[in-house]
Amino acid sequence: MVTPGSRPFVSAAEAKQAGAAVRETFPRSALGTYHHSDRDATALIEAQNTGRIPELVPLRMKRMRADPLSFFRGSAALMASDLGREPSSGIEVISCGDAHVGNFGFFLSPVSAPVFDLNDFDESWIAPWEWDVKRLVTSAIIGARQAGFPESTARDAGFEAAAVYRVALAEAMDLGVVDRYYGRVDTDAVPGGMGAEGQRILEKTIRQAHRRAASHSITKQTTVGPDGLRHFVDNPPEISHDDAGDSLVVKLITEYRKTVGPEVAVLLDQFELNDTARRVRASGASGCAATWRC
Repeated sequence: MVTPGSRPFVSAAEAKQAGAAVRETFPRSALGTYHHSDRDATALIEAQNTGRIPELVPLRMKRMRADPLSFFRGSAALMASDLGREPSSGIEVISCGDAHVGNFGFFLSPVSAPVFDLNDFDESWIAPWEWDVKRLVTSAIIGARQAGFPESTARDAGFEAAAVYRVALAEAMDLGVVDRYYGRVDTDAVPGGMGAEGQRILEKTIRQAHRRAASHSITKQTTVGPDGLRHFVDNPPEISHDDAGDSLVVKLITEYRKTVGPEVAVLLDQFELNDTARRVRASGASGCAATWRC
């Protein structure tokens, strides 16, 4: 656990100086190198499936075979293995581990305000800072190719993704630590610099975020029973009841409640678990879904 004073303070100037020193032994051009290896990709993916629900593994493999981007999205461990063989900056951070373009989007905050953020932290771990950036840039190129854009456009998409990251990071470093911690993308301020077409796409994406909200999606996955409460409708493999679901959700909520402020804890206390089910996401990964009564 990190507590105040548990690690030495490093000023912004000192951090910049340390970064410049790293470039003496590890130039930025080295980040663009890749050395092909004879690693067994199939074996790595099979190892990644260890611990997954056996009957869902074939579904995951089927979805990964659909197209290059689907394969890329489902093979974070394979890319991590490749990156682990490459030279590294040695500057480690709490890495997302799967920062591809498909994991960014607009979502509704607890107060129903649309925010732009990252939504997948299954592979989070301590790793060199550049790993997330490389995965982001690679996904932009693969996505552009899959969308049918010419190779020059796909290449530009990669450069633009890296440039936006660089500019955003520089801007963040000019902020105080409190402002960085609470920083978010203001969707009301974005449209001004996007042009008419960009604003149209943004507004469409925000509408989709509202449709993806739990209150909307839950009505498609449940039915009202004789008790007047909502229960999940089995639709395997996407949705199916799991006997272990109740205890798992109760455990997760109990642990989550310890991390929230009193105002959120009071709200959670108004709800009681009603039904749980196992839900398979588009990537083939599974998780728990729950309905509540209050």
